[in-house]
Amino acid sequence: MDEKEKIMLKNKLSFGLSCYLLPLCWANISAFPPPAKQAKPPLLLAMSFQPSTQIERFLVSEKLDGVRAFWDGKSLITRGGHIINSPEWFTANFPSEALDGELWIGRGKFEALSGLIRQKEPDEKRWKKVKFMVFDIPYNLAQFDQRYTSLKRLIKNTE
Repeated sequence: MDEKEKIMLKNKLSFGLSCYLLPLCWANISAFPPPAKQAKPPLLLAMSFQPSTQIERFLVSEKLDGVRAFWDGKSLITRGGHIINSPEWFTANFPSEALDGELWIGRGKFEALSGLIRQKEPDEKRWKKVKFMVFDIPYNLAQFDQRYTSLKRLIKNTE
C-alpha cells in the first residue's frame, strides 16, 4: 500500500457525533432542491433547549469543535454556502449521496481548521489531519434512527 492509499484510508468518512438534540422524526428538508454552487445548503440546525421539551424523544451526541460541512455528492460546502477547496484524495471515496457532517482535526483546533478550509489552494500536509465526521443523510425522508442506520451502512460500503 503506497502513502496516498494510507492517507485515503486514514481520512475515510467517520461517524461524527455533534451535540445536537435530534428529533426522532424526519424534517422535510428534502423539499429543497440539492444546493447549487455557492448556495447555502439546507441543514438542520441546533435549537436552544426549552424546559417543556420531551427529552425522551431526542437523541443527544457529543459537540465537536469543527466546521460544519455539507457534501453535495461533488463538493464540500460550508454552512454559509462557500466551496471548501479540499485535496482531491480527501473526497475521492465519498459517495455520490449528500452527507451532512463536520470537518474536524481535534479539540481546541477550530481556528487552525477554519484557516485551513478557507485557503484557495489546499495544504496537502495539513489536510492529512482532517476527518469528515458525518452525522446525517440530508435528503433521506426516513426517521432519524433509520437514516442513521442507512448512514452506517453507506460509510461501511465506502471502506
